[in-house]
Amino acid sequence: MAKQETFSAQPKRKFFYGWVMVCVFGLTNAIATSLGAVNLGLFINPMGHDIGMSRSMFGWAQTSRQTAGAVASPIIGRLLDRFGARIMLPLAIVSASIAVILVSFATHAWQVLAIFALMGLMGLGGGAQLLTSVPIAKWFIRRRGRAMAFATLGTTVGVAIFSPWTGFLITEVGWREAWRIIGVTAIVIVVPVAWIFIKRQPEDMGLQPDGESVVRAASDVISKPYVQEVSWTMKEAVKTPIFWRLTATFSIISLGQFTVGLHRIPSFVDKGIDPKIVSYALSADAITASVSMVIMGFLYERVPARIMGAIGISITALAVFFTMIANSVPGMFLATMTFGLGAGSNLLMQNNVWADYYGRRHIGAIRGTVMPFILFFSGIGAPIAGYVFDATGSYNPMWRISIALMLLGAFLLVITPKPVRK
Repeated sequence: MAKQETFSAQPKRKFFYGWVMVCVFGLTNAIATSLGAVNLGLFINPMGHDIGMSRSMFGWAQTSRQTAGAVASPIIGRLLDRFGARIMLPLAIVSASIAVILVSFATHAWQVLAIFALMGLMGLGGGAQLLTSVPIAKWFIRRRGRAMAFATLGTTVGVAIFSPWTGFLITEVGWREAWRIIGVTAIVIVVPVAWIFIKRQPEDMGLQPDGESVVRAASDVISKPYVQEVSWTMKEAVKTPIFWRLTATFSIISLGQFTVGLHRIPSFVDKGIDPKIVSYALSADAITASVSMVIMGFLYERVPARIMGAIGISITALAVFFTMIANSVPGMFLATMTFGLGAGSNLLMQNNVWADYYGRRHIGAIRGTVMPFILFFSGIGAPIAGYVFDATGSYNPMWRISIALMLLGAFLLVITPKPVRK
């Protein structure tokens, strides 16, 4: 049976340890952007030139990472529910860092594909969302929107810092040495912090979500509950039509969005824009995403998550249109900054929607069950866009499809309400 938890506003602790967790996972999200995620596009031209790797093969590298993450996600989700991220996150960071160091020795495209698959299998591919978002969902209910926003803010800060840094390293020391420096940096920064500070859930420290106190048992009736949340088990959730509608919706959105995320960087370079300026545009992207994320995080606590998610996806679709028509530096900055506005909401969307719809107690298992479907569709987007470019010399045909898919996903999200127990 789903369990209802009720918490009171008093007494309130002066400091809640959950905010320490937010800082740790924010730091992790920042570092993760450098581990062949957002910054991979900066490596496409130099690596493609040196080892003869086509655009479609870079897409398949992302797909191999996503596919491996899809295989691992159900296991990762259940392990997070049971043991937390204290051991799993350092292992994931170490494996991902070793993987990007190994990429620096690659001489053939198939080696890059194999290494990225290893990265995804250890949980820092699509599973990275689970490692940094599931614990936050367990520590917060009433303030979940802002907590997710501040933790996810690390992603945009990471883009702002590590995209220019990656571009600088590639220019100054070459792409191989750049990968090695990035890998060592990630281990040194994240592993000790995660090992020292991560806790599984507030109950392990004698706390409750948001730092509040339990008022009554689940069966008690109270006139003005502070906050209530019904937690569904994974078996209960998959029996609801809403579960599968959300899964289909997020799969469609991911397919549309991931056709653009990797390839927009080389597309700007192909139009004659200096790669360093492109890296600066990614920083501008991150700045607008940060602003959007903070605003959206507070709004997620007041406006239905599906509405906020639909707005973010629609803005992202507009950004894709701007990317298609951008032929100058100002046009590129308009496209990337608009993309940041949409991404700020999109990064929060699934983290908030699933926890809002199905509660916190089994959120790891639920999202781990969903993730393979979403990662499959997000994984095929990048290589398809690469094949389209290799065949036609343009990304525009695929990006028109991307816009249509995201608008369809936004519509489906709006018409998908929270499940109600009969």
